Amino acid sequence: MAKLKTPLTQGDEPLSGGQRRAEIAGILLQNGWDVLVQRLGLLEFLPGGWRRNLLVSSVLPDSDLDSDKPPPLPVPQAMRQTLEQLGPTFVKLGQVLSTRADLLPEDYILELKKLQQNVPPVPWAQMEPVLLEEWNAKQYLIASGDPSHVIRKAERVEDIFESFNPVPIAAGSLGQAYRARMRTGGDSKEVIVKLQRPGILPVVDADIRILKDLVGLVERTRWGKTYNFMDMVNEFASVIRNELDFFQEASNTETIGANLRQFYKNNEVQTPQIYWEYSSLRMLTMEFIEGENIELFFTNRAENLLSGPSSEETELSALDRERKYLSKIITNSFLHQIFIDGFFHADPHPGNLLLVFDPKQGHMRVVLLDFGMVGRVDPRSRTILIDFLLAIIKFDSRRATDRIMEFGKAPADINRHQFAQDLDHILRSTLGRPLREVQVGKILQDILDMTMRYRIQLPGIFITLLRVLITTEGICRQLDRDYILIQAAEPFVVQAIKNQFLQTFTLRDMARVGLELSSLLTALPRQLDDFLVNLNSGRVQFITEHRNLEGLERALRVLGNRIAAGLLVCGLSVSSAISLALPAGPKLFGIPLISMGLFTLSTLLGMWLLNGINRRE
Repeated sequence: MAKLKTPLTQGDEPLSGGQRRAEIAGILLQNGWDVLVQRLGLLEFLPGGWRRNLLVSSVLPDSDLDSDKPPPLPVPQAMRQTLEQLGPTFVKLGQVLSTRADLLPEDYILELKKLQQNVPPVPWAQMEPVLLEEWNAKQYLIASGDPSHVIRKAERVEDIFESFNPVPIAAGSLGQAYRARMRTGGDSKEVIVKLQRPGILPVVDADIRILKDLVGLVERTRWGKTYNFMDMVNEFASVIRNELDFFQEASNTETIGANLRQFYKNNEVQTPQIYWEYSSLRMLTMEFIEGENIELFFTNRAENLLSGPSSEETELSALDRERKYLSKIITNSFLHQIFIDGFFHADPHPGNLLLVFDPKQGHMRVVLLDFGMVGRVDPRSRTILIDFLLAIIKFDSRRATDRIMEFGKAPADINRHQFAQDLDHILRSTLGRPLREVQVGKILQDILDMTMRYRIQLPGIFITLLRVLITTEGICRQLDRDYILIQAAEPFVVQAIKNQFLQTFTLRDMARVGLELSSLLTALPRQLDDFLVNLNSGRVQFITEHRNLEGLERALRVLGNRIAAGLLVCGLSVSSAISLALPAGPKLFGIPLISMGLFTLSTLLGMWLLNGINRRE
């Protein structure tokens, strides 16, 4: 079929829904996705001549219409090229898919990762109006809440910044970044200004509506019924809309920065400062930090060291120490974000890790960049993740299978026993190896590949968590060949378990339960004494009907035993919780042994009590 062109974009005006569908259909046809166009019902949006050409091409595949058609590209490459031509929304979709190794094979993942590089920039003539509109709108917004604010209306970029370089230092599918210099508080500061691409919001909204319509058609197919594509599209819509909200990105940056300052007192890992007065929904201004990409830094520094005439061994050992130090602080920062804070940077690729030398500490500092993509993990998800990782470390395939099935959605006909066996095979493949040779990231990736084969749908947050762990381990292994993620994660997992236990039994709850139990035990003898006095004096009357008194007697005896056992369980649980605060005595995983013993005893007694109740019922 002749190469089709799509003359449907009308200047800078957004296309209507039908026009955009026609444009999508035309681009798909250009890249050889003829069958997909037909199955997605996009033919009706094409001009009549295009439909006739497609029909002739399908009936007469060797016709002259195909004479000028270039040889077909490999499918992964054709997919990337198609997404690039479809525009920013689909480029972002490809970038998100490049992180979903549970959905796509490795050759697709590698090809789609190229979408994160070399995005053509929008000319400054189109970007400058975005900056001016956002600045002027913010001035009026501030004045509406603060009558004393002097409105600084800008007609050109020089009215806002002391200097501004119109050549972008980075261009992405949704925005571009520039270097500028601003004057604040009498000082001149160099900053990074991130601007949203013009007209991107209506395009994204329209494309998401189209994606949802297309997914509705796909879900009618057998393949579509296997995977919940609508949930994936909804998740993607949430991701891209969050990334288009630069206010949200600024808030994410400050939140994670504050959490890191609590953990790292000397700013070993930090985030850029946000300048809120120069930021808005479509404009984000932050501190410029001079540094090196984590990959480039070690390459350049190692070459410089090797070229030195003397003290080569000393310098190389210093380089190794620096690498180990960096792998430690990077790992600890992400493990703390995930297991302790529950709010984490979800895109830790090397381009988002900047290295800056700190002369006071004599070490490099790590600066985290780009907080458009973050993750929040709720307590339940964190509990499942911790138990899942512990099961992997202990080679417990059954337990790991239970956690996957609990968190994911498996087909009704899944062979759970076979899945557990395949998982056990993955885990056992690492037996006997030294810990430093066990790559947790590869194990997790193999498990994700297996869930795809078994058509298990895992929630996005679980995929994101595992991907962050996989990426972090990959970076740190490049820094330190002796790096062991299992050992690095242990203290954070223990602390997370302890935190959850303490959150379940807070001091306030323990005090309340203790007071209530104390009041009950204090009042019980007096109430029993009053009852017996009233009984002896004849003031208590019983109206009874003599039926099956033997059964009633047994029931009362059982009831009394259960009440006594229940009080004992309650007392042991409270004692266990209170003993957590004991400063002395032997401990295991940071928890006093006496507390663990009392808790275990109360749990066993409670299980015995419940078992007796269930057996009688």
